[in-house]
Amino acid sequence: MAIFNASKCAQYINNHKNPLMVVGDISDNVKLNGKMLTEYAAEVALKLDCQVAATGNSVLEIKKHEGIKVKKMWLAELIIGLKGKWADPVLNERPDLLIFIGYRPDVIDGMVAGLKRIHSVHLGPGKSRATNQGVEAVNFSEWGSNLDELVKAI
Repeated sequence: MAIFNASKCAQYINNHKNPLMVVGDISDNVKLNGKMLTEYAAEVALKLDCQVAATGNSVLEIKKHEGIKVKKMWLAELIIGLKGKWADPVLNERPDLLIFIGYRPDVIDGMVAGLKRIHSVHLGPGKSRATNQGVEAVNFSEWGSNLDELVKAI
């Protein structure tokens, strides 16, 4: 198993001009080292000053963080928009990077496999085969530490 490199992942993320944070509903049910996964998503979005597309009730948790632009959107809806002509479902311009958090790897793998011309990062839970960067499947404490390192490195 490869060891997560927060600096390398942060550099990969920072090399993109129009990232979109995509937050799944697992985010409002997982707590890592005392922080909800939605808090990690909010920290990354704030540091990158990027828009958030959130599924289900995770949109309510993200909205609690001032300064984040968030829109409720189902993952399938986003993927359909990315496969065709970009019609501003979330951002004015087509994103060049999707940052997923709070989705199982099998869901991400199935959704992003058919996407072209877009990069992706999966911040967990677990390792996705279809994304360009991500956090390996580790215990909750290590996962939280990896995300803490990533937030600092961005």
